[in-house]
Amino acid sequence: HTVRKLEDFSELGYDIYFTPNPLSYKRRLKRTVKEIRYLVIEADDIPIEEQFLFSETIKRNLRAIVFSGNRSLHMYLPILPPIRNPYALYGKDYRQIDRIVADQEPPCDIPEFSSLVEDWKRFLSDYSFKYDQRTVSTNFARYFRVPFFPNHTTGKLVDVCFVDVEFDNRDRQFLKICTTPNTIAVDPSG
Repeated sequence: HTVRKLEDFSELGYDIYFTPNPLSYKRRLKRTVKEIRYLVIEADDIPIEEQFLFSETIKRNLRAIVFSGNRSLHMYLPILPPIRNPYALYGKDYRQIDRIVADQEPPCDIPEFSSLVEDWKRFLSDYSFKYDQRTVSTNFARYFRVPFFPNHTTGKLVDVCFVDVEFDNRDRQFLKICTTPNTIAVDPSG
């Protein structure tokens, strides 16, 4: 049922996105991310061939590699165990969500996550891999394109290049990302 709705939106020209980290509410903010399960590595400014070569060096650490349908791979690095977000809003907190403007969201400094990100930045720099700062940084609420739907900017299909066959049951949910509230359709008119 949900997939059919997303297909309908896609046929109308909407791009389909998801956040790999589970949300407590339908609104995507750092404060609505329950726990951080994935760090996504992306590099828009490196030729796609170099991204594929680099992904081979870290593939054993990845759960999936997805072609964005444009100029980058999204490399999904699982965070095990997931990092709980102590700032996540639940229950009656929904009243606060409407007051938060995404660009002016209060800081969500999670030292454990920040340390992990810095470790990966050093690792990527050691390999001279020019990653996208917006992705491998502080925004664990960022969304990404859903595989098997078109990227309406380029007309190309967003495709899965690699999936770790050793997934445990929870991680299989990565391939079932078309569930509310983690999936959204973005209006093509902006």
